[in-house]
Amino acid sequence: MAPDEASALLEALPDGAAVLGKDGRIQRANEAIVSVFGGRSVVGRTVLELTRSAEAGQAVVQALAGERSRLEITVPA
Repeated sequence: MAPDEASALLEALPDGAAVLGKDGRIQRANEAIVSVFGGRSVVGRTVLELTRSAEAGQAVVQALAGERSRLEITVPA
């Protein structure tokens, strides 16, 4: 998939979504996730930095290790 196709797909998702690098840092994110975090830049940051949740950090570590992992974050309105 070409980079612009991947970006278009990411932006088309209605929910917040991000692409993580092998180091766990966000490489790309859609506008929905940026708005969840108050419009501040999320690229280059880790999920743990953004959420301050050990559970979120552990889910990312598991996913990067190839293990099944699921994480849902509910953000108060």
